[in-house]
Parts: sequence; structure tokens; C-alpha cells
Amino acid sequence: MKLLSLLGLVLLMTLFVVHGEELSAWTNCGTKNDLFTISSITVTPDIPTRGSAVNVTLVGQLHETVPSIMVKLQIKYNNKIVMEKDRDVCSKVKCPVAPGQYHHPIQTTLPSLAPAGKYTVHIFAISGEKTLACANIPLTIK
Repeated sequence: MKLLSLLGLVLLMTLFVVHGEELSAWTNCGTKNDLFTISSITVTPDIPTRGSAVNVTLVGQLHETVPSIMVKLQIKYNNKIVMEKDRDVCSKVKCPVAPGQYHHPIQTTLPSLAPAGKYTVHIFAISGEKTLACANIPLTIK
């Protein structure tokens, strides 16, 4: 639950910056050796609007106990980096994190202001030298 909560938090950080309509088009940029397999990222409503509530649900499987977690987030707007953040998960949750299936819904309100255009969100999670998960999420703001 802790790992998924953090990955959910990172995804919500993304949504605080942009509001999107193509979240279902996310791609896994990881490998078969990743320790956390993301099976789905869903957002409702399908097309969230600025200033309204949005629900994000992450589902995945952690394959082994991890002693630490670092999440790196990069957001590009029209192919230019507009935000980069690194977050030490263990500063927010108790580590190590045990293996298992994770399903975590999160609700938040999107910001009312965001420039129109195309965004790409890159989320990369590691534990030491091991990759946990990687996802790329294209978003378009109208």
C-alpha cells in the first residue's frame, strides 16, 4: 500500500500541474525486470476539467521487498522540461515495503489554471540500483 500510495502521489503531482484527456494512453517504459509492474493507471472522469475533482487509481504488483524508494518525475510542456522532482518515499512512508498486489484510489482537485498544449509526464521509481517502475503519460490541455 505504501509504494502504491507514493506512486499515486507522484501521479497526483502530475495532475496538479496539468489536466489531461489522454491518461489512458500511458505507456510502460520499464522492462520485464522491473520490481513493480503497473497493470493500470485510470482516471475518472475520462476528461477531467480544471477546478474539479478527479479520481486516480493505480493497480500493480510489487515482486519483492524493497528497502528504499526514490521517485523521479519529469514533466515536459511542448517538449520543454517545465518541472523535475525527486522524492524519497521513505521520508513519507515506512520502509522497507513488502511485496504484494496494490490497488490504490486517490481523489484530488485539479488546478483551475494551466496553459493549453501538449505535456509528457515521465515517472521513474527506483530502489537503490534496481528499477521499480517507469511510466510515460501523454497529456493534452485544451
